[in-house]
Amino acid sequence: MGLLQRFFQEKWLEIAIVAICFQLLTSGVALYLGDRPLTLIVTAIVVLLLVAVGTVAAEQWRARKRLIGGEFQWGSDVKKGVIFTLGLRGHEDSGTIMKMIRAVKPNYVGFLASQATAKADITASIVSRCALSDSQWREKIIDPTNVSEVRDDTKHLISWMQSCGLPNSELLVDITGGTAVVSVGAFMAADEAKVGTVYVYSQFKDNKPIEGSQRPLRIASYDSP
Repeated sequence: MGLLQRFFQEKWLEIAIVAICFQLLTSGVALYLGDRPLTLIVTAIVVLLLVAVGTVAAEQWRARKRLIGGEFQWGSDVKKGVIFTLGLRGHEDSGTIMKMIRAVKPNYVGFLASQATAKADITASIVSRCALSDSQWREKIIDPTNVSEVRDDTKHLISWMQSCGLPNSELLVDITGGTAVVSVGAFMAADEAKVGTVYVYSQFKDNKPIEGSQRPLRIASYDSP
């Protein structure tokens, strides 16, 4: 039942256009043209061409709205809500999460934590270090091997921040920490919601990030709020 409900939620517009509006249109044209099959065929071809042109135009418009790459400035790019994918070193002062929070100073913070990071109290350590109140943060315990679950939980965190009055332009998903699967799932959710994503690049020595080498890279951003 849940799968069926999700299908209708995601495809209701296509169903309305193709299964209802398009069928009514073709039936109306057929009745109007009567017994003129050649004219009916030409009309159907014209309608299909118009649909194809409209689809291409919509995709191009969406592509223009999504901006790929670019620099993310620590101090000037202010975001009021940030969602982080957590790794086991996310709470360290030299880690990218602490740097991002101190630079961006978000009002709301979301965490995508695995059982391992939850057991290590990574979120609790970050919350304590940043003096976040209970209303300012939420944590989702995810399966780092289940990309669909990660995507859904990221969507929940995005919805929570939106319910707090934050527009998409003031939200950010940081996909630096955690596994590759978690980063992919978080990016998928952000892309569907048109929320910007960032990855913090670091140089490492002895398996630790080199202080001062961190550089936030914008993965995607969106013109629309």
